[in-house]
Amino acid sequence: MKPLPALLALGGVITLIISIFLPWISINLVFAGLDLSLYDMLTIWGKEGGGANIQANYASGILIALSVIFLFAAIITGVVGIVKHSISASAGALSILSAIMWIVGITELKREIAESIEFGSLVSAAVSVGTGPILVFIASIPFFAAFVISKRSPQQEVPYPPPPPHR
Repeated sequence: MKPLPALLALGGVITLIISIFLPWISINLVFAGLDLSLYDMLTIWGKEGGGANIQANYASGILIALSVIFLFAAIITGVVGIVKHSISASAGALSILSAIMWIVGITELKREIAESIEFGSLVSAAVSVGTGPILVFIASIPFFAAFVISKRSPQQEVPYPPPPPHR
């Protein structure tokens, strides 16, 4: 096992785990703001009966759910990538897909809010993407670096010519 790719993959996994506790969605009202981490949202979702009140027919809900699934798949794949470095590229790709799906899902959610309720454009303007998905996107860098470094062919050592004989 090569130490540098393993450390890079470990750094990617740690970055993904940290991102779970950072804000994934921010709601900024006039005098107050609310930042929700992915951990907060999953905890609230679990306490509310497993999402019984969520309408899953919206594209935004599907994209956000897939984003969370891809995030946890990236964490699992990244843990495997610590030992088997060729898997690290998959963890990086899953990280990028997770971040993109979250950002697109929140953008779609804002559009749905703007179209569905009165003064929806004001409400949707208060919603923004937090730092969590951005950190997930950044976490793909060490995964791809681990993959590239592990696939780099080792340099052939050229033996030095023998020293001249002593006289």
